[in-house]
Amino acid sequence: INKAILEERLSPGSKLPPEKMLAEMLGVSRGPVREALGALRVAGVVEITRGNGTYISKKIPLAPMAPVLFALLLQEGSPVEAFELREMLEIGTLEIAINKFTDKNCQKMQQTIDELRVTYEKGITNAKLLAQHDVNFHYAFAEATHNPLIVELTRAFWKGFSFSIQRLMQSKKDVRGAIENHTAILQALRAKDINRAREAVKKAVGDWEITGIRSKNHSRKNK
Repeated sequence: INKAILEERLSPGSKLPPEKMLAEMLGVSRGPVREALGALRVAGVVEITRGNGTYISKKIPLAPMAPVLFALLLQEGSPVEAFELREMLEIGTLEIAINKFTDKNCQKMQQTIDELRVTYEKGITNAKLLAQHDVNFHYAFAEATHNPLIVELTRAFWKGFSFSIQRLMQSKKDVRGAIENHTAILQALRAKDINRAREAVKKAVGDWEITGIRSKNHSRKNK
């Protein structure tokens, strides 16, 4: 079914054949077909309506890609690939967003910075909460492109690195760094200064890379 969607033989909103027919087409029993449809439903790829059949979702999320990204990018010896992917993704996001940036985008990005700052200044050390505020900035940044594909890909990327961000948010220095980097990116976007914005993004990625290497070295020492 995934292959048929990618090859555009099935499009969003298309109705799938009944289970029995799918089983015959695939040369398997109905059990595996039922399990596969259940997995696709959980992933948001299909919608099953009792008495009305199974349809390809009109909006197929990319979020199920998160575990794949996590497996590909966090395997031993590959942190540099993760940092390069983030830089490519966010520089690309920047170059699209800077020409589409609206007051609403500005307000939403500022709100995420304020939420992270207030939480930090209150002395709250809940890494999961701090990480959510941090990631919300990147979601709002992606939304400034007004491109739903970029938004979904960004969400998939950051979901794959949720534990990495939580580790980073355990350090007060790194929380302050995130606030400063996010503020610099937003200020450059407001000014529509592409060069300053690009440097701000590169600094943010560089800080993440340094933190990742530091964390990895610490883990190795404790083994």
